[in-house]
Amino acid sequence: MNYINESHDSNEYYFIVHPEFSSKFPEISNKAKISSNIIWTEVNKSELRKTLLDSLFKRSFTNYELLNKYATRYKVDHVILLYFNTFQLSLICKRTKYSIDGILFRQFYRMKKSNIKKKRLF
Repeated sequence: MNYINESHDSNEYYFIVHPEFSSKFPEISNKAKISSNIIWTEVNKSELRKTLLDSLFKRSFTNYELLNKYATRYKVDHVILLYFNTFQLSLICKRTKYSIDGILFRQFYRMKKSNIKKKRLF
């Protein structure tokens, strides 16, 4: 929010957030209210509940549908996902009119993998 408020660019920024985000992080949501080019939307609780049900595979598509609903509503050119993990399965199959970037959290990515060949038997 600080960067957007200080940059004074002409872009519009849409934040689609958890229904309780504003109450849990008022300092962030208050900063969003300062800027005229920040549009702040809280997902309603029933929409959120749908994204938490079922298997990981189904959740990925449910999350994608929610993402696409808001991206289409606001006619965005680019989406930045702060948690890409839940979208990666659906985005293998789906194509969008907008570009997507995101943060993929792979906490075990750099861990060394061991196998039987590397183990020594004494």
